[in-house]
Amino acid sequence: MIPAFRGSGVFFGPTASDYATHRAGFPDGFYKRLSSYFGLLQKPTRILDIGAGTGTIARYLAANGHMVSALDPSPEMLDECRRLEQASRPNCPKWQHPISYHAGATAENT
Repeated sequence: MIPAFRGSGVFFGPTASDYATHRAGFPDGFYKRLSSYFGLLQKPTRILDIGAGTGTIARYLAANGHMVSALDPSPEMLDECRRLEQASRPNCPKWQHPISYHAGATAENT
């Protein structure tokens, strides 16, 4: 499904379930670079995932003990993020804090 246009931006609501089902996550090397370049992931931290989408990064960070807020302009994408979090949490013993979800404006409109 192709994203629809809403107002001045792209609306991903109709494609949220496709993203959640078919979009691959990031390789482990991605997170290793975050850790080595920015010192992330070394101790529990509060993190804001801007443009969280279906929460690939938010879930990885939360599963590793971080306190994550997921911000995305699409409530449908955040619904998928919530659904995927609920499915993932029971398998992650380090997952101590639920992700907090916030639907908000796009970067272009802030």
